Order: sequence, then C-alpha cells, then structure tokens
Amino acid sequence: MLESNKRELAGEIHRAIDTVRPGQLAELFNLDGFECRWTEVDLAALWSQQLKRGIVEDLVSEYPESATHFEQMCREALPRVETFAELLGGSSVPVALIDAVRRAVKNRVSSSRGTGIDLIARALYFAAIAVLIRSGARQVTKLSEGELSAGFSWVLGQSWVDGNTQQVVRGALGVLTQQRCTPNKG
Repeated sequence: MLESNKRELAGEIHRAIDTVRPGQLAELFNLDGFECRWTEVDLAALWSQQLKRGIVEDLVSEYPESATHFEQMCREALPRVETFAELLGGSSVPVALIDAVRRAVKNRVSSSRGTGIDLIARALYFAAIAVLIRSGARQVTKLSEGELSAGFSWVLGQSWVDGNTQQVVRGALGVLTQQRCTPNKG
C-alpha cells in the first residue's frame, strides 16, 4: 500500500510541475539571491516543458487583456496551433501570432535576467524570429543581421534545444546567408 501511495504522489508532483510556468520554476530555485547553476539536463527539461506549454495560457498570464486576441489567432491557424512546439514547427502559423509570441518573450528575456530562465526565453525569442524569417516576413526585429546570426548560432550551440527547433533556426540562418550573398536587383 505504501508503494502505491509513493507512485500516486510522484504522479501528482509530475502533473503539478507540468502546470507551472518555467519562470515560476526558476523563481523557486532563486532564493534570496542564491545563484543556481543550471545543468544541461535542467535546461533540457525546462525547454521541453516550454514547448509543451499552451501558447494562450502562457501569454495570457503576462497579457491578460489580450486573451481573446491570442485565442482567436491560435484558432485561425490551420492546423490549429496550441503549443509552442506547434508554433515553431507549423507551416501556416499566422505571422501576427508568431510576432506576438516574439514580443512577449522579448519582455520575458528582459525581466528574467539572472534567473536562468532567461536562457529558455532567449532561445524561444530567436526561434520565433527564425519562424518569421522562414515565413518570408520582413522587418521582424530591430536586430542587425550580425546580431541575428549570432543569436541563431547561439541557439544552435545549445545542446538542450531540441532538433526540430534547431532545424528551424538553421533554416533561418540559411535564409540570412542567402540574402547576404544575393546581390540586390534594382
């Protein structure tokens, strides 16, 4: 009986962790200025959790006034986009939704400096830009081409970022390289 209670409790803990925003997990490990060193395993788990996270519930926690707008954009995507993994891997995700995610994550990067979660937010930020570039959107950021290349290269150097995201980022880096090598006509 005791063993089944342990398994049940472990299951409850895992379900609870899956409902917590990565930023909340980071805050748990930053007690009174104690600096936590994130391992590759920790970051891989946080990244995986972020990709599984629902876009609407994640963005609404920071922008509650935009809940209806985010829900509508997710519904309009065909196929429907619900998670960050679907956003990064989708071929017909509305540019407005990707850009909303990019802006929200940019704010998260700024507000989470030093918490460890900024690494996850930074990777998601550059991945969202990569999706925008891959979709053909122009003027997606004020970052220079060099800054974008450096950011994309940084993401590609993170062992905890999944292969699908790395493929998207690698594709955007290729687009940047191709644009740089293609002479302007006109």
